[in-house]
Amino acid sequence: MLGQKPVRAVGLNLGLRLYLVLVAIFLPTFLSYYVYTIRTIKPGSVAGRKGRKAMAPHINFWLASRGINIGLATRMYFGDEEAANSDDPVLNIIEQPERRKTLIAPRSERDGAVVYTFDIYLQGDRETVFFDV
Repeated sequence: MLGQKPVRAVGLNLGLRLYLVLVAIFLPTFLSYYVYTIRTIKPGSVAGRKGRKAMAPHINFWLASRGINIGLATRMYFGDEEAANSDDPVLNIIEQPERRKTLIAPRSERDGAVVYTFDIYLQGDRETVFFDV
């Protein structure tokens, strides 16, 4: 990771230094999964527009790939922000509580570092919620 240029994720305009490695570009198309790593500073809550409720800390993702004609927009919320997540206006527009869980990355620790694991599924039972933006 060291020595790589910071990359700005679409929709993430927080002035953070974001390091992004997408292995998907180099993997053969017959593989069913790809690996990515983002090292960043955890964002804080975001003020809602026009006096609306504050949004829970999150990171926006916009996915584009060969074979997908439009970009797919989603969010990753942090699993250790239960109170903020339960009050988030965007999470609460998702009618099925089980589907909301596809946007919440559980927290763990690896080698003393905090890690949030966010798996993105394009289809199937665990398909990630995508937003029509």
